[in-house]
Amino acid sequence: MEIKLREALINDFNQVNQIFSYTHDIHVKERPDVFKESINFFLIDEFEKNIKNENKKIIVALINEEIVGACMFEIIKIAENNLMYKRSVILIEILGTLPQFQKKGIGSLFIDYLKKYREDHNISTIQLTTWCFNHNALKFYEKHGFLKRNYRLELK
Repeated sequence: MEIKLREALINDFNQVNQIFSYTHDIHVKERPDVFKESINFFLIDEFEKNIKNENKKIIVALINEEIVGACMFEIIKIAENNLMYKRSVILIEILGTLPQFQKKGIGSLFIDYLKKYREDHNISTIQLTTWCFNHNALKFYEKHGFLKRNYRLELK
């Protein structure tokens, strides 16, 4: 099974929306106090804005020309100040695959793509946030060398 990666096109809206909505639904189920139910992850104008933004990328994974996974990330440039060094960061905003294509190496291909992008563009780190309930995501990222960096705590 050959998996190809490419940047998303405006015509990919429905498939990317479906994949990201599936991922969003996991969050809705676990934290309905935070995440709203929605049939759309994006509205079409939002999607178009994201794919045209030079600091954001949406990459899609295809098998036989069918989009089976997607990853959206942003390049963030942080200026040096008296407390921190100048650096740039790839921030993974969302990464997901259709349920029937999980555990087939698609997520790993996205991580490999991001690692190469980081090297090619002299970016300091790749970062992301994952929720504590998302044990599968945490295991996946740790398997790929991601380390816990900080904790965000909540008091209700």
